[in-house]
Amino acid sequence: MPVDPLSLALMAVNVGASVFNNWRNNKQSHKLQEKQQEFARAAAERNKQRMWQLMREGQELALEMERETHENRLVDIRNDFDHILHRLAYAQAINSWPLKVLPIVMKNQSLGSLTATADENIAMHCILTPSNCAQFNKHILPTIEEKLADFCNLHWSTLSSHPILFYSGAWKTGTMPTGVEVSQLKTNLSNLPTLLITPFFEPEGGMVFQINAWGIGVELKTEIECADFSYAESYKQGIDYLQEEDIKERTIEEFIPYLQCLIGYIADQYFWTNHNESPLLPTLLAMNVVNTDGMQYLNIASEERYSNLLDVCKEESQAMPFSPEKMLNLLEGSASLWDETTRKNKLEEIFITNAQRRSNNAISSMNEALSCEFYSKEDLPFLRKFIEIYQYCDYKDELSNLLQVLESIDFDYSILESTDIAYLEKLANEGSGAAMFRLGEIYEYSIGVDYDKIISDKYYESSLRAEFILAEEKQNIKIGGNVNVNTLHILHDSGVISSSIMLSELYLTDNLDYSIHILNSLAENQHPRYLYIGARALKQKYGNYEKESVVSLLKDAADNGYNVAQLELMYMYKNGDFVQENPELHFRYASMAAEQGNIEAMTIVGLCFFTGYGTIKSIDSALRILNIPANKGYSKAIKLLNIINSI
Repeated sequence: MPVDPLSLALMAVNVGASVFNNWRNNKQSHKLQEKQQEFARAAAERNKQRMWQLMREGQELALEMERETHENRLVDIRNDFDHILHRLAYAQAINSWPLKVLPIVMKNQSLGSLTATADENIAMHCILTPSNCAQFNKHILPTIEEKLADFCNLHWSTLSSHPILFYSGAWKTGTMPTGVEVSQLKTNLSNLPTLLITPFFEPEGGMVFQINAWGIGVELKTEIECADFSYAESYKQGIDYLQEEDIKERTIEEFIPYLQCLIGYIADQYFWTNHNESPLLPTLLAMNVVNTDGMQYLNIASEERYSNLLDVCKEESQAMPFSPEKMLNLLEGSASLWDETTRKNKLEEIFITNAQRRSNNAISSMNEALSCEFYSKEDLPFLRKFIEIYQYCDYKDELSNLLQVLESIDFDYSILESTDIAYLEKLANEGSGAAMFRLGEIYEYSIGVDYDKIISDKYYESSLRAEFILAEEKQNIKIGGNVNVNTLHILHDSGVISSSIMLSELYLTDNLDYSIHILNSLAENQHPRYLYIGARALKQKYGNYEKESVVSLLKDAADNGYNVAQLELMYMYKNGDFVQENPELHFRYASMAAEQGNIEAMTIVGLCFFTGYGTIKSIDSALRILNIPANKGYSKAIKLLNIINSI
């Protein structure tokens, strides 16, 4: 390895964790801590809906804080001109400035890069300073600077999403930078992302790169040992490169790709942590833009660096709200470093880590992590990004199903609250499966219109063909198919009334208490089907103890036009089932259902007129009404007509 492994690990941890440090130091960090504490309480209480809400709020707050840090840096750069000009107004101050380019110019170059990129990614300023060896500075440094400048201008230009401003020959003096000069740079360029690299020859022999960086989310001050270069042991002050031509050529050959990797790695961390840009260096390595022939350790070191950074992110994501798409961006840009198996495993680890954070439970496999109950519509960007990157057959169907469920949540379900027939028909004609489903509900439950099974079924079938998820689940319930309960739960948590009603109906037989719990969560809703299912649940659970509530709910459903509730009350008041027999109420609810075209109710109304049950006896009225269902082929009406006509 050409570098000290400990230094690499520190760089990976420090820069990788910088975004979290920014959050903690931000004035809003206490709000984030409060969210974390409340999330822990919600997790202990297994309140998943509140956990999801807090997770969303925490992520939004974290992103807001990150944006605030970026905006502050932009403001500093834009507003600092007068301050800098004032400080540099004196010739002595200008003369003591260690660079040939003044800070006012460097800031102006940053603003120029902002206008070149729509996302306002502030360029990283990179300076390779002279060393403490005059021979190196004369024979080696100019060539290296030239090659690095070409590399940055071509692949990290200010027109790209990863802009680097490399200052070739920027150091004013012929001596190496002192601590005083570095401090002066930091003071005047504190709000500019800056990387300073100084080759330093050790007194006892050998060479290190002294690294100073600031404005990239963390201050970095470290040394990297050049132990794996071919002539590492030969480097010393005063080496005569004219006499040691082999050392000169090999030094240039090795230093250029090494520094390209070092600069690229730090730039990748800066642009990823601050601007959420996927890493670029791994792609340049894979394309052989960085020539690592004979320096395989550079590829190995790069793989280790990005693996370390990814591991840090996964660990930190458990403690702090962290956009999971950001980890995917990191992996996407680093993917070319790993073989297919490793890349696949790392992707799945990110997915499992995200699910574990969402559920607050230990999850060890993709099968567990793919459970719909862990997710909400806020996970859609992460899931879409994951599917885009995860180009493997494994879990293809499961991922597709999860995406479908979450996309259904993302739909505008306010359509299901509309009773405007003209508006819904317009949407249905435009292909809206939700509008078709709502029209099916309106005609099935007589919501503002007369009950019409034929029209209702037509709209449900159209919604099913449009692959509207509620139509699919309603059909599964109807035919006894495989109902996606997780989907209904997620929609229920999102406040979709129709899904809550389906869920409560599903649980009526095997989990009555939970069915009632769902119904209670709807709180005084007037959906006819909700009222009807509520009556059934109370009757099943409490029997005669809740007689008044059961009858009241059925009457509310019937008065709202629900044909099924009208028929049930009609039979209840005839048979004395659960209520006392009441001919007048029997006739009343039969008439309500008949007026909506129900042929069964019409037959009962005809029978009431024939027998005088609950109304004035009238053969003429009986015949007139019975002819309607009889003409439609209803056998009971035909049979009753034959009896009357035979008298």
